[in-house]
Amino acid sequence: MAEKPRIGVIGAGLMGHGIAQVFATHGHAVTVYDPDGASLATLRERIQTNLRNLGQPESAAERVSACRTLREAVQQSEFIVEAALEDLPLKQQIFADLEQAAPAHAILASNTSVIPITAIMQGLRDRSRALGTHWWNPPYLVPLVEVIGTQWTSADAIARTIALHQAVGKTAVHVKRDVPGFVGNRLQHALWREAISLVENGICDAETVDTVIKASFGRRLAVLRDEGHKSSTGNPLTSATIKWLRYKHRIPTPQPPEGSLNVRQVCKRYGVSLWVVHYWIERGILSAAHHKPNAPYAITIDDELDQRLRTWVANSAHLHPSSPAPTA
Repeated sequence: MAEKPRIGVIGAGLMGHGIAQVFATHGHAVTVYDPDGASLATLRERIQTNLRNLGQPESAAERVSACRTLREAVQQSEFIVEAALEDLPLKQQIFADLEQAAPAHAILASNTSVIPITAIMQGLRDRSRALGTHWWNPPYLVPLVEVIGTQWTSADAIARTIALHQAVGKTAVHVKRDVPGFVGNRLQHALWREAISLVENGICDAETVDTVIKASFGRRLAVLRDEGHKSSTGNPLTSATIKWLRYKHRIPTPQPPEGSLNVRQVCKRYGVSLWVVHYWIERGILSAAHHKPNAPYAITIDDELDQRLRTWVANSAHLHPSSPAPTA
């Protein structure tokens, strides 16, 4: 890989233009393809606006070129990152096209936030050069990039990818096993799951959750490692906390009135996550009410709605936002 390799970016949207901006700011020539002509037309303008807001030279945007075809964007690139929608068939097709159009030595990376890299790359002939690079939004402000290999990815491809991202100022970490959500999103969603449970079980409201996080441990997360936190509070306190929360006190879930369901019962009935059920509630698809103060939702589902939800889930609409959702 050259000292300043040419970068190809597939996708000129929220993540794609930000990734292009980072590489261009550090002296790389960047070529970008997006089938949406409107996104390509405003690509440089959006990057220039970002740079201006950051007080950085807008001239870096001149290193970014919009391309009319995928082949044009990648035919001379040594590192190519896909930043398309979170849709598995779409990503698989993009990488099949990239394998045909890109140089044989180019590294192929997906910026997916959650889809396993193994699933995206399984159809490629040369999977040794394929991996994941999960950037965080906004790419030009958040330093982390998770580099995810599969059982097929070569050690050289991992090492070169980490070195490339470190050279443009990113904090690159190696995720050694390819699991959905990688590291950052799994940690983030674990906190969200607990927050939803606290509100659902009437322990506090959402505003209190926000306040507790912002006014306590949220302030030290950026500067204190988990091991450092345990040292500062003392291992006996850590052990006692784990014992009480994990073994001695599980939050009981109050049961809803007869004939209705709580959120977790809806999850179990339809085989969906908490996020899906709360999305249904927010959209008015489900009718949910608190039968008494600080009680969890009581959800009533008639036969007609039950059938609509089962059909929607069977079509994987909760995984593919482009699918039609049931109406309220």
